[in-house]
Amino acid sequence: MRCIGRPAGVAAGTGLALFAGQAQLWPVEFAHYLQAVEKQFSLNHDFGASPAGVLGYLLQNAQGAFEFVPMLFYLSYAALILRALHALSRRYLRGELSASHYLPVLLLGVVLLNPRHIEYDLAPLTLPIALVGMRLLGWAHRPVSSSVLWLGIVSAGNVAMVTCGNGLVWRMAECAVLVVCFAGGCWQLRKKHAVVASRAACPALSRDMRHELANL
Repeated sequence: MRCIGRPAGVAAGTGLALFAGQAQLWPVEFAHYLQAVEKQFSLNHDFGASPAGVLGYLLQNAQGAFEFVPMLFYLSYAALILRALHALSRRYLRGELSASHYLPVLLLGVVLLNPRHIEYDLAPLTLPIALVGMRLLGWAHRPVSSSVLWLGIVSAGNVAMVTCGNGLVWRMAECAVLVVCFAGGCWQLRKKHAVVASRAACPALSRDMRHELANL
C-alpha cells in the first residue's frame, strides 16, 4: 500500500501545484482562461458528458444551482470510483487479475474521474468500451448472438444521435455507456476474482465451473 500511495500522492500533488502555479506565473492569461471556461457553461451550456456535467446541464435548464450541486455530486461518485479502482489495483498487483481484463476497466474509471468530458476526450475510449461490453455480453455463452446484440446497440445509439441532432441526448447516452461499462466491468472482475478464489480453495472444480472461469 505504501509503495503505491507514495507515487500517487506525488502525482496528485504535482498536478495541483501545476494548476495553482499558473495563476502566479501567468495571472492575466489564467484569468482569461477561467473566463472562457465560465462562458462555456453560461453561454454555450457545454458541461460535457460526465455524470456531473449532465446534471449541471439539467440544473441550468431548470434554473437550479448548477455550480454547487454538481460539485457535490462529483465528489460523491469520484470517491466511489477511487475506492473501486483501489480495490481492483490490489487484486491486480497480487496477480489475481490479468492486464487484458483490468486495464480497460481502469482506463474507464480514470476517465470518469474527469469532471468534464467532451467529444474528443471520449473518442479514444471506443476500444476499451467495446472490450468491456463484449465481455459482459459474452456471459450468455453465445458469441454470435452477443456480437449482433452489441452491434445493434451501438448502431441504434449512433442513428438516434444523428437523427435527433440534440447535444444533450448525445451527452446522456455517452454518460450512460461509460457508467454502465465501468460498473459492469468492476462487477465482472469481482466475479472473476471470486471464481479464482474458489478454484484455489477447491482444486477439483466441476466442468461447468471451469467453463465459466474460461469465459470470464
